[in-house]
Amino acid sequence: MIVVGAYPRTTMGHPTRSDLSALGELLSVAFTRDVGVHLLPMWHADGDGGFAVTTWTALDPQYGSEDDIRAISSTRHLMVDGIFNHVAWQHPLAQQFATNPDHMSRLVHAVPADELPLGPRAPRGGNVYRQLRLAGQTWFVWQTFGSEAVDVNLGEPEVLAAVFDGLAKLKALGATSVRLDAVAYYGKHGPTQTHAPDGIKSAQSIMREVDDLGLDTVLQIDCDEDAFLYTTDNTVRPGVIDFSFSTFIVDAYLTGSTRWLASYLSATSAITGVSVHRPIRTHDGILMRSKNQSPPFVQHTEELYQRANLQLRYTNGKVYESNHSLPYVLRMWEDHDAYYRKVIGAAVIGVLTSDVTYIYLNALLGEIPEHHGGTFDTSDPRTLQRRPVTVDFAFNGPWHRNVVARTHLAALARISAKRSGPNAERSVFVVRTIDEHVIDVINPGLALRALVNVSSSYSRSRGPVALARG
Repeated sequence: MIVVGAYPRTTMGHPTRSDLSALGELLSVAFTRDVGVHLLPMWHADGDGGFAVTTWTALDPQYGSEDDIRAISSTRHLMVDGIFNHVAWQHPLAQQFATNPDHMSRLVHAVPADELPLGPRAPRGGNVYRQLRLAGQTWFVWQTFGSEAVDVNLGEPEVLAAVFDGLAKLKALGATSVRLDAVAYYGKHGPTQTHAPDGIKSAQSIMREVDDLGLDTVLQIDCDEDAFLYTTDNTVRPGVIDFSFSTFIVDAYLTGSTRWLASYLSATSAITGVSVHRPIRTHDGILMRSKNQSPPFVQHTEELYQRANLQLRYTNGKVYESNHSLPYVLRMWEDHDAYYRKVIGAAVIGVLTSDVTYIYLNALLGEIPEHHGGTFDTSDPRTLQRRPVTVDFAFNGPWHRNVVARTHLAALARISAKRSGPNAERSVFVVRTIDEHVIDVINPGLALRALVNVSSSYSRSRGPVALARG
């Protein structure tokens, strides 16, 4: 399956209709029904770009109505985030703690203390604990992602019941899969912050509820050995996100070499027990934290991005991600046609090697926020994707003018959709290099073979992609 990720407010300048209604129309015009959509945070929220939610069941009215969401889900696969690791301070669970901390601290992760407790480093840098003064007492509250939200205790029955209500709401809106955001941080009682045993247990409880509702689970964790900690003995087969894929794809196109990409794909060819989602992304950070990325490759990538003047983000003293938009990175010194050749090439590789190929909608539309002047928030690269585009650009821009790219994506979506669902068993694939510039991917189960050329100048004479049956 091919999935595009979209924030509710993707377009601006449509005063007679809601954001979600305009998004639904854009999806119907830009993509066939075989292309699914991942709708990013739509609940009422109080910060963190919509990820500090004040509720798990109420749509933010500024985006539109529940009927707008049902209209989208009636035409295509809909994945929606389950943001359960943390809540905004205005969420009822956080309010119960804030107004009665002595008796309601079980709902969140907080401790009364006079000194900062020992705790892990937060993924965005710094200690996870922050000091607050509540009811005349000093409390240290666990806030993984920032001051806007507090982490809840998913081992508490009252919290878990509220989570299940949120899942039921997603089902009622027509969602077909749920992405568990920040699932690696659910637990708080292990030697490290990530993948603690209590968090894995909570995740498995939520996954079983998702399965009982007839939905698929996608875990927002990387595709390495840690992902297999979340698998269970029953039929639940979660999806995991191969964040490394973007890094290797971008490396191949920036260097014109398939060396690292081919080696990486071969190493992941035998992964079983989970559904692999390979995203093509940069705006949200090309993450460089997976165990699949060796220290030599990380160093190579860091040096490559520095030479290309691509901004890098560091947390806790280590390189964490790159902060530019995908069109900016992949079409430097070139035009949109060259950009779309690269995107389709990456999508071909994704379709032949994974269950789900994922790309953000604004990246497909060809939006380049960096070209609009000014600066963007390097501490939160998601600001690049959250910027809405004009209606004219959305409906008449580069994506709509590039008939070849749209036709190819539609064909890939039909091929990928032949599987029974995003968590269907995928075929074993074989990867090899033809020469430095060309990668050969063979998927016997799909009866497809692809030759993808990653060198821009080379592709002008030989062609960027060759896809053949048999």
